Amino acid sequence: MKNFYVLAEALEYVEEHLCEKMTAEEIAASCYVSLSSLQKLFRYAFHIGLAEYITRRRMSHAAQMLVSSDRSVLEIALLYQYNSHEVFCRAFQKTWKCTPSMFRRQWKFTGLFPKLDFEYEKDGRSLSMKRKYDITELYDYLKQKADTYVVCFDMVHMLEINEKYGTEAGDKAIVECLRRIDEAALDDMLTYRIGGDEFVLVTGYSELEQAQKIARKILESNGQTIEQEGILVPVSMRAGYALMKGTNVKYAELYSQLNEAIEASKL
Repeated sequence: MKNFYVLAEALEYVEEHLCEKMTAEEIAASCYVSLSSLQKLFRYAFHIGLAEYITRRRMSHAAQMLVSSDRSVLEIALLYQYNSHEVFCRAFQKTWKCTPSMFRRQWKFTGLFPKLDFEYEKDGRSLSMKRKYDITELYDYLKQKADTYVVCFDMVHMLEINEKYGTEAGDKAIVECLRRIDEAALDDMLTYRIGGDEFVLVTGYSELEQAQKIARKILESNGQTIEQEGILVPVSMRAGYALMKGTNVKYAELYSQLNEAIEASKL
């Protein structure tokens, strides 16, 4: 159980210090473990390095600030502990596959890398951990909505893309999926990433046909490609639907409802 507490503490420390200077050594000290132990545990649990996770969380917050404020790119860069415009832009473009200025003009969605979370799975006498994303914001938003359809998208062949073309191609494919959703979504619709290759669009529609119409518009782009080192890689998604009942939505059951819609789309 100690490992679970260490990871929870590390995740919270990162969230609380995104706008401050922090080192992996400081995070490890706050968790009362050695640096090497924390780094090994973090990568084992979440399949990502601690430093890379911090960068991705900062880039998600920076993206939110780009679309919701008039702050300059340099101001945002300094806020998230980048000492120059150029260094920040390189990190942002690596994450979002476009420049901060282009992002500000073209995107609404910003939650590319939500806070990581996990749940315990008990198997006999042992405990294992299942990685997931924190969907608290999605849950709070759905609680305010009565009888709204959400469209649950699942990217096709994500593992195959990673294995055949590399994880950089997989990251590009994720951004491309979200770009398609973001481009088609109306201003009052919200998009959330709920898994590695799973996304949810809250439509606000109470009629299934309306939700299906916007999903079809997004899926018209299936088969269009991204480029990875001169190779064209096709990207496609599936879509399923779930009707959320507003105040009847329970946090513990939300993942299950969304995953049921995604599984139904695979059939």
